[in-house]
Amino acid sequence: MNVGSTKETSPEKRISITPDTSKSYKNLGLNVFLEKGYGESLGFSDKDYKDNGVEILNNSDEVLSKSDLICKVNFP
Repeated sequence: MNVGSTKETSPEKRISITPDTSKSYKNLGLNVFLEKGYGESLGFSDKDYKDNGVEILNNSDEVLSKSDLICKVNFP
């Protein structure tokens, strides 16, 4: 199963998938897709996610098209 999340809209700073969460998802056998710059508002780099096996995609449309399940803080 493919799990994805896109950046939240301003002023929201929270995110639904942290690097630790992504590691847990990967350990469960899930694929994780995130939008480029996803965790920057909380100080997480794309490399933090890539180190856990997450695929970083260029934009939200790519994430939405590849994901079976979307995780968001606010309704997209």
